[in-house]
Amino acid sequence: MKPSPGRRGDPVWLPEVLRHFGVKVVEDPGWKLWGMGDFGAIWGVVAHHTGANNTSTDFIRYNPMLGNGLSSQIHLSRTGVVTLVGAGIAWHSGQGSYPGIAANNANAVTIGIEAQGDGQTWPDVQMDAYHRTCAAICWYLGLDSGRVIAHHEWAGAAQGKWDPGLNGKPMPMGPFRSRVQHYINNPPAGGQGGITVSEADRIITHMTDFIKGYVGPLIEDSKDTRGQLTGSRDSVPGDPQASYPGWPQLGQDSEGRNLTMVDGLAAARRDIAELGKRIDRIEGK
Repeated sequence: MKPSPGRRGDPVWLPEVLRHFGVKVVEDPGWKLWGMGDFGAIWGVVAHHTGANNTSTDFIRYNPMLGNGLSSQIHLSRTGVVTLVGAGIAWHSGQGSYPGIAANNANAVTIGIEAQGDGQTWPDVQMDAYHRTCAAICWYLGLDSGRVIAHHEWAGAAQGKWDPGLNGKPMPMGPFRSRVQHYINNPPAGGQGGITVSEADRIITHMTDFIKGYVGPLIEDSKDTRGQLTGSRDSVPGDPQASYPGWPQLGQDSEGRNLTMVDGLAAARRDIAELGKRIDRIEGK
């Protein structure tokens, strides 16, 4: 799999990229067609927590507090499973500011991740999936971890937000981004644009099976045909006619070389033609 720096449009590529980074992914039916508008360029990611440890995917997809609008593209469970609930723009960031993003406009240029949680504790499996998810998005778009920001970094001053939180306080994002950068710098096998080992093994196996099952027999048939025509598939060292040893049963040419089947057929045609001429002379024709 290859990165696609600067790619524009809705992130319908999320399933493949996230799975490539080892994230468990569930695709909500119709998620690619749901959103509050279409993306252009994507600047980065905004990290959130939902405020409760049991927030459902339906709540994120159809948030009743937002007129049943999409409130983030990604729902991340406590068990580390990502559910994709929308691909279009989501209303997740609200008013705020951050360097590089137009004021109050993060929704239009960022992917939102809503992680189940009340901002107190984080299961290791969930936090690892959070890091991997952010890294996968940044890696694919050619970005570094500086493009991953917390909701409290964007909207803390404007809205008093503190998510994602840790122990009831805004989570320090320095360690979070460091771990994200680790995964960006160390993508899975094939992450630099090649193919994974398993993919290579699969391709080699298919090629081998094809050669053995189809090309192999064709080669053997060709060898058999050549052998029948030329007398043998074996070469004769030092013989200028090594590729065409000929058949001793068919006789030899004027230079003492065995005739191949083609030579024998040609000789037989000449003999038949000569015999026909003799018969014509005998009959007085």
